[in-house]
Amino acid sequence: MESRQKEDKSESVDMSSVESGLLLPKTPDLSLKKIDRTVSFRLPKPRRRDPEADNLPDITPELLIKLNSLWNLEDIAEDRPVSVLIRAVREHLDAINPYIEMLKDDQRSWFECWGFLYKIAQNLDQAAEDRANMRFYSVPEDLRMKELRSRMNLGKADTEWEAAKAEYTNEFDKRLKVITALEADVKAISEAKNISDLQKYNVSLIARRQVEENGGHEVPKRTFCACIYSLFFRKPSSSAINQVEAVQNQNQDFQDLRAKLITQYNDEIKFKTDLLNIFGETAPKKSDNYRREWNEIKGKIMHDQIDFYRCQSKEVMLHCIRLYSLAFRTYYLIYGENPVADTSKTFDTDSKKVEKIYDEQDKLVFKAKDCFKQLVRGMKNNMSMFYCLQPDRCEFNKYLDNYVNIRSAEERDAILAGNATKGMLEKVFPDFESPEEAFKISII
Repeated sequence: MESRQKEDKSESVDMSSVESGLLLPKTPDLSLKKIDRTVSFRLPKPRRRDPEADNLPDITPELLIKLNSLWNLEDIAEDRPVSVLIRAVREHLDAINPYIEMLKDDQRSWFECWGFLYKIAQNLDQAAEDRANMRFYSVPEDLRMKELRSRMNLGKADTEWEAAKAEYTNEFDKRLKVITALEADVKAISEAKNISDLQKYNVSLIARRQVEENGGHEVPKRTFCACIYSLFFRKPSSSAINQVEAVQNQNQDFQDLRAKLITQYNDEIKFKTDLLNIFGETAPKKSDNYRREWNEIKGKIMHDQIDFYRCQSKEVMLHCIRLYSLAFRTYYLIYGENPVADTSKTFDTDSKKVEKIYDEQDKLVFKAKDCFKQLVRGMKNNMSMFYCLQPDRCEFNKYLDNYVNIRSAEERDAILAGNATKGMLEKVFPDFESPEEAFKISII
């Protein structure tokens, strides 16, 4: 495997990224001792393996998707984002570990670098917890006042809309009752047996129209009497023959009056129904402007809160750099390639490397390659969201660049091992001024 590794190192590598300084074939000097590997963030126990078969847990595409989902910090309302990241790191480490166990005998130094990742992850987890217990978020005054005003405006708008909706509903029900009453009158007119039963419906419809035309006020009673007189009493005829015919045609008058009333009432029903339909289209609509404004303010507050918790201390940032840098270098030692390089540019190179695998141990180790690459990229993407307040909200990538640009390999290895002096740390964190400066960086 060593011969394969040497050949791989000679191939061209994309050196444009900030991590180009981490592409070193030399194993970092972590001053490893047996006691250093005994930490609370322990390596999982390797499973018993049949020497004749591969009994290792498979790293399936489904498992990779599940593990990759653990990196989704953007959608998590988490006041300890580093703890979320640590959970993702540990799940990846535990999935990969059985395969890296293959390196324990013939590539001991590589395996020790791998085991040291667990220790740094424990350091980072502890530093993040200590940091979280010291910081509590409070909404900025300007955002708090905007949220209060938008919430009051929303409450007022909701109250006004509820009142308008109640008024509309009452008016709609009132008009619907009028139509229902008219329909009942039509049924009663159809079932009437004599003309006297029809007279009250004729008067009733006229009265309703007169009230509506009079602005909702009743008309004088003499108007009703005049209407009744004009409808039911004909002018006296000078001929006695006409009077006799009127009596004989009384039944026909009943039929005509009923037909006329049914027509009038049906027309009235249609007229009222059309008005009701028009009125139904004027239902008050609830505006979402105030709610949208309120949601926007709440979104800004949530974004501000997430941004607040992404601000980390120098100690947390240091452990992030150590964890990422050592994971990157360990991957490069094992697989001989840049884990964050564009895969489209390294496809041919990767294919050649796969062809060079010649023993069962190599095949087993390469089964964890995609998961290991996902681990390194996941850390890079999420750690890039972390920053320190001073100077000028300096981000993880800037501090990583400072670390990579340290010329002395011994100093870089000392930082990885947790044995950095104050002068070494100043090269990573130059001009650092923040309240965290009062707390000494202690690396166990």
